[in-house]
Amino acid sequence: MNNLSGIGIWIWKIAQCENGNWDSIIQKCIDHDIKWIAVKIGEHTRDVQWTKEFAVVAIEKCHNAGLKILGWNYSRPSSYEQEILLLSDCISDGLDGICVDAEIEWQQDPNAYTKADHFMRTLRDNVGNDIFIAHAPFPIVSYHQSFPYAVFGKYVDAVFPQSYWTELKWTVDKTISMTDSNFNQFNTSHSEAAKPVWPIGVSYGQGYPGISEPLTKEDILTFLNHYKGLPISFYSYDASANFPQFWEALKEFKAQNQRVIQPVPTPIPAPTPAPEPSPINIQPQTKPIILDIILKFLSSLFK
Repeated sequence: MNNLSGIGIWIWKIAQCENGNWDSIIQKCIDHDIKWIAVKIGEHTRDVQWTKEFAVVAIEKCHNAGLKILGWNYSRPSSYEQEILLLSDCISDGLDGICVDAEIEWQQDPNAYTKADHFMRTLRDNVGNDIFIAHAPFPIVSYHQSFPYAVFGKYVDAVFPQSYWTELKWTVDKTISMTDSNFNQFNTSHSEAAKPVWPIGVSYGQGYPGISEPLTKEDILTFLNHYKGLPISFYSYDASANFPQFWEALKEFKAQNQRVIQPVPTPIPAPTPAPEPSPINIQPQTKPIILDIILKFLSSLFK
């Protein structure tokens, strides 16, 4: 099921986003034309920031503002059975969907394919086919041969590759090209697991712990324009705090798409002149019938 549109943003720790003020988070999203939020709900148990009571209020605020909200968890093969319970329970909060963030642990587990199949099949059975489910794997399929892409792909509605070019130490153009080509090839060769691909971009660069590559407004705009029309997203709201160029790029992209091209006025045609009246054909008056009878009678008397 596909229920997403527009740009999304991911939240890792709510407390690091506008000091945890959900109203401020929503307003900033609206101001920058963000249409959906993916918030971390936990790993195999609920995160302390995502109690059921808090979740219900946050979800209602998002929905009232016209935003959709997904929940995501960090997944491990060692805890997938508890994760099924967590994700199923969080759907009952009113979320618009869920995303499984499965990474290196799933690549390293020797029984990953079997566990992934049981995990995702049971999760899908629990929540039903009407609930949106995605997974957020590594972006370059060919670099991660032992990761169970095909198994996760069978049960999800979309794939969110983590196309973080500042993490990869690539240009944004190379990251886009490699992500697109890898998933195009994967979808072609795995028809049963071929799903829409909506990459996640990055909101941070040099200055963020462990990152040496700079983040530029131009890179963000390149990513946005390449995937324009798709529900792509960025990780993360919290990491963007010291990178105003990220928010500036979103604002500029919003302005570009809101410019109204004034339509060329359609010329008003001149009124069609009224047709000339047809001349009245006046027929000569015929003699009255009674006069004709009298004249015939008088004529007969003189014969």
